[in-house]
Amino acid sequence: MISLQYRETDYNTELSGSFSSDDAFFNQLWQKSQRTLYITMRDNFMDCPDRERAQWWGDATNEMNMMMYALDTNSYSLYKKGINTLIGWTKSDKVLPSVVPSHNFSNELPMQMLAGINGFWQYYLYTGKKDQLLKVYYSAKEYLSLWSIGANGLVTVVKQIAEVLGKTEDIQGYDIKLSSIKVAFNSFWTNTGYRSSQVSVPDDRANAIAVLSNLADKNKYPIIRNVMVTIKNSSPYMEKYVLDSLCQMGSMREAQDRIKDRYADMVTGPQAYSTLWEFWVKNNGTKNHAWPGGALVTMSKYMAGVAPITHGYDTYQVKPDMGCLNEINTVVPSIKGDIIIDIKRNLISRNFKLILTSPKKNICNCCNSSFYK
Repeated sequence: MISLQYRETDYNTELSGSFSSDDAFFNQLWQKSQRTLYITMRDNFMDCPDRERAQWWGDATNEMNMMMYALDTNSYSLYKKGINTLIGWTKSDKVLPSVVPSHNFSNELPMQMLAGINGFWQYYLYTGKKDQLLKVYYSAKEYLSLWSIGANGLVTVVKQIAEVLGKTEDIQGYDIKLSSIKVAFNSFWTNTGYRSSQVSVPDDRANAIAVLSNLADKNKYPIIRNVMVTIKNSSPYMEKYVLDSLCQMGSMREAQDRIKDRYADMVTGPQAYSTLWEFWVKNNGTKNHAWPGGALVTMSKYMAGVAPITHGYDTYQVKPDMGCLNEINTVVPSIKGDIIIDIKRNLISRNFKLILTSPKKNICNCCNSSFYK
């Protein structure tokens, strides 16, 4: 018998993470997010496999956050390579290039690059790899110097990197900029949320960033929460930041409702694929685009509640916020080893059971040093 078949090529990483619950919608979305991430990894984090294979740094940042919950530690090498390429292609104008490597795209995409700076810190938090901070600090510092006013949270991130690396001479300057930015940004506050005088209604993306950057005090959360419930301007790329902000405000039910509304066509619609689309409408972009996968992080980091507290998972939290769910089972492939969580609750009987399997710390008989496996 003669047959024509194919063998799928892939990046050298395993799908070590998992998430399941008593809600099939969330399970399917997590799996599709993981699948889309996996097939957009080759020589670099690809924009997509079917239209272009360039490394857009906004995509790479979202994909790096996803891989911390979806893939084994071999995946770290691709982000490290991405950092080397990004820094290597930065020119004397100090602008971090949005697409590298590329000879035919030279436009700056500030939103992607500023998000990328935050990604530098997130990578360190999850892996504890200080050598990567050494590579990016100077470039991040120089890029922020181009901005008279930047995003408060990003100044905080670079200040944190400076503290880790002992760059004490830079810290006072960051503190001064932090104070001035918060005052300036809060001048845009209205009784309907943050917005400029040039628009009639607030935007979900701007208000989400205000929460994540600690620009918004907690007494503003009720109004910002209403923005997230009623305004849905974000692209699939920016949806991650909106969901993160809802979770940080303690609004998991609202986050879950928003996920089911925004991702309905991708997950259960008649045109749904095994992968996620570039835009909310399928035919407006590619059919295999990893940047919408931020909801994967929402489920593992916030619903299951697994996240590092100090760098490299030296300490971590299990702080589930289940919302409408009653069962969650997840595997988080941390740098210390798999963290396995099994949660069951019964709201009627008011029973709650959580089983945690944490990486075991071992002592080497040869040199008496500790390690995890």
